[in-house]
Amino acid sequence: MSIDRRLVFVALFAFGLAGCGSGDDTPPPLHPVTGKVMVGGKPAAGVQVFFLPTSTGTPAKAVMNPHGTTGADGTFQVTTYVKDDGAPEGNYMVMMFWQSEEDGKSEADQDDRFFGWHDAKHTKLSATVKAGTNTLPTISVPEVKGPPPVSQGIPGRN
Repeated sequence: MSIDRRLVFVALFAFGLAGCGSGDDTPPPLHPVTGKVMVGGKPAAGVQVFFLPTSTGTPAKAVMNPHGTTGADGTFQVTTYVKDDGAPEGNYMVMMFWQSEEDGKSEADQDDRFFGWHDAKHTKLSATVKAGTNTLPTISVPEVKGPPPVSQGIPGRN
């Protein structure tokens, strides 16, 4: 390969690498979000609430999923990067996990007191974050005694 061809190859490679980034790594603006979780009509303490974007920016721009944990009164504030900083504007699927109160189990082995009713596969909860301060409607869910039924597939496709 001649020197000219090598220079062209190196130049093309360098320009290709330069084009790999988005050019704007600024995270999207965040907006304060608060909410409350009630289970069986009572405030639920210790519920982990996760927001999975369904319409916000590209994954490169929204690298962290907003989340919060309820206090004794059932209220939570949403955190994306630093405590209580809020969430980007957009629509979200809301997932919840409520650890059991069993002593002696590690956090990873704790059972979900919702039995999976509000995980990514089963949740029917959603939220919209708008520019400005957001107070979400109270999330009221019934007490559950067991897991949701096992899906038998997609109706009409079995």
